[in-house]
Amino acid sequence: FERAKERMKDSNSSYGHQTKMAFKSAIEIYLASLYSKGRDMEKAISSHRGFLENCFRHEVTAKYVIYLSGNFNQFKKFEYAIEVLEGSMDMIKTVEESDQAKIIFYLIDAYIGCGEFLKAKAADKKRRSTNIDCWHAEFQAGQIEAEMCNYEAAIDHYREGVTELQLHEYDGLNGMRVANFVGLATSLLKHSTHNEAEAFALLQEEIDHRLTLRNDREWILFHMGIEYRKINKWDQSIKNLHQLCLSASRPESIMLPQANEAMAQTYL
Repeated sequence: FERAKERMKDSNSSYGHQTKMAFKSAIEIYLASLYSKGRDMEKAISSHRGFLENCFRHEVTAKYVIYLSGNFNQFKKFEYAIEVLEGSMDMIKTVEESDQAKIIFYLIDAYIGCGEFLKAKAADKKRRSTNIDCWHAEFQAGQIEAEMCNYEAAIDHYREGVTELQLHEYDGLNGMRVANFVGLATSLLKHSTHNEAEAFALLQEEIDHRLTLRNDREWILFHMGIEYRKINKWDQSIKNLHQLCLSASRPESIMLPQANEAMAQTYL
C-alpha cells in the first residue's frame, strides 16, 4: 500500500481527479487500519488524515470509525481516538443503534483516558437522553464519578450496573460484570473505611462466581492484594497476591510481572 501510494504521487496517468481521489482514499483507509493494528499509531493517524482529505463523506463508515478508535483506545492513544470520533459525530444518527452505542462508548472511554471528565460526563448525559441501549453505560458513569472523587455517585452507578448485569447473565458480559464489581468495591473503599467488609465480600463473591474466567479472577486477586495493602492489612495482601502468582505462572497468563511487582511492593 505504501508503494501504491508513492506511485500515485508520481503518476501522470490519464485518470480523472475523482478517480485519483478514490484510489488515494482507498489506500489511506487500508493503511490507517493496518498501522493501528500494528501499533504504529503515528502512521495510523497520519493515514486517517490523508483518507479524510481524499474521501467523500459517505465513505467514512461506522465500521471503520469503531475499528480505528478502538485500536487507538486499546493502545492508549486517546487523543487520536477523540480526533477520529469527534470528526465523525455528524454520521452517528444515520447508523444502526448498536454502532451508535459503540461509537459513544469509545468516545467516552477516550475522554476518560485523557482526563476530560467533564466532556465524558456530558457525552454520557447525552447518551442517556436517547434510546441508545448500552451495557457499559453505568460502568462508564461510575468511572467518571470515581475519577472526579464523587464516590457516592460512583457507587450508585456501579450498583445499578451490577444489578442490570445480574439480570442478564451470559458469558459475553463476563468482563463487564467483573469490571462493575471491581469498580464498586474500590469506590466503597475510597468512600469510607466502614465499607471494607462489603467491598472485599463483593470481590470474593465475584472470584467464586461460576462464570468468572481465570483471567478475570487473576485481575480481581491483583486488585484485592493492592487494596488490602492500602489499608495496611499485609497478611491478606500477601495471601491474595500469592494466589495470583501461583495462578499467573501458567505460560498464557499476562499477569505474572504485575503480580511479582505487587508482591514486592507489599513486602516493602
